[in-house]
Amino acid sequence: MPENPNAASFIARCENWLCDGYSVDIRYIATRTPTERTLFDAIIVLNPLPPTTDNRLSLSLSTLLAGQEQIPSMRKEQILAIVRKALDGTITVNGQDLTLPKDVSYQYQSPGMDQNTWFMPLALQVHGSAPSATIDLSSIDTALRAATPPFDGTEDLRAWLGMRLPDAGSLSTIAFAINPPVDIRVDHSSLSGGVLRLVLHAHPNADRSQVSVAVRAVPGDGLLGRVQVADKIVWGGVTEGRIEGRAEVTLPNATGALAMLLIGAATVRRNWFLDPAKAPNHRFAAVQQFDTDLRMLKRGLFEDTDSTRFEIAVASLLFLLGFSPAVQLETNSPDVIVATPVGRLVLIECTTRIADVPAKIGKLVDRREALLRTLRGNNQATEVVAALVCRLPRDQIAAQVETIKGMRIVLAAAEDITDGLNRARLPVDPEDILTQALRTLDD
Repeated sequence: MPENPNAASFIARCENWLCDGYSVDIRYIATRTPTERTLFDAIIVLNPLPPTTDNRLSLSLSTLLAGQEQIPSMRKEQILAIVRKALDGTITVNGQDLTLPKDVSYQYQSPGMDQNTWFMPLALQVHGSAPSATIDLSSIDTALRAATPPFDGTEDLRAWLGMRLPDAGSLSTIAFAINPPVDIRVDHSSLSGGVLRLVLHAHPNADRSQVSVAVRAVPGDGLLGRVQVADKIVWGGVTEGRIEGRAEVTLPNATGALAMLLIGAATVRRNWFLDPAKAPNHRFAAVQQFDTDLRMLKRGLFEDTDSTRFEIAVASLLFLLGFSPAVQLETNSPDVIVATPVGRLVLIECTTRIADVPAKIGKLVDRREALLRTLRGNNQATEVVAALVCRLPRDQIAAQVETIKGMRIVLAAAEDITDGLNRARLPVDPEDILTQALRTLDD
């Protein structure tokens, strides 16, 4: 175990968070010569729930080793042994040890946290030296196409694993991402009528005595609006591999409440909840100040033939509904990228013609998967949603609806756009809008 403050703090927090039954996911890329195997990039993800998809993979080529190992459940001490070994620069995959190269000693880097950080899994990067020699990646492209399962060269493999390819100018790295054993179910929690209702999910073996939940009410009633509520949580039995906890906190006259979840000394999540009946929609007032009765917005949504103006209008409507949208200038990108208050991302393609729908579907699927792998490679456990916004009524898109749904793409048709305009006059919860839209995919 290295004598480093970042590494020591990380392992101490792991001991607080981890419990029997966590799943282990290890992805790796290493170089190979006749005499040695050297690790270049690895990601270790530890989750309180088992993986939903079997993505186990092992590729052994002439100059490259790559793969993904998944273990659905392990004992805490076994997982800690994996963590400690990786902090010393070594992982064990497919029965063999792979070690980061180093010049003198490894470097340890923890991600920075600020007031704009809302979800905080445990994360750490172990940096070794740059590889002493590079390999000709193009020379193994054909071998990857002939492999089982096949990949269209090294770039396709890199994108699938969400990792980096060996590069003489880059440091070798092992990255950790450990998700918490207890979390707030933001989509099931709410503030209404002066009562904050929190729903939490916990791993059955989690040490719930380590859990703290703090609440800050706005506008609040002096210090009475700042309370600790962990003792109010009522925990139920085990259902589908988790325990549900519920807490109700009375916050008279509150229009908003900030909930802060900690496990031990580590902050896990911060999240604002707004009372839709009390919180004013300042966004609507601001937009209407410069677009009386939203005339130009409605024209862009329903009348303009210019696709660019339709995209801008969609982004403006999403702003009114509480999302943070960004229209993209790069042509090889989604039309709009949206962030929710808790950090979920939505990739949006917009269209006014049914003939464009098949191409839009393909782009959304490819871009969603590419972004997911990149985020995983950067240890960011962020949900990514794909959505298609079409000006046409739903009955005119009926032939495509099942295909869109089968690709796990949210569809917003003309009726949904009109509904969004109607809802925008009153305060709305963007998290609830997105959650309800996702539920339609399972209907």
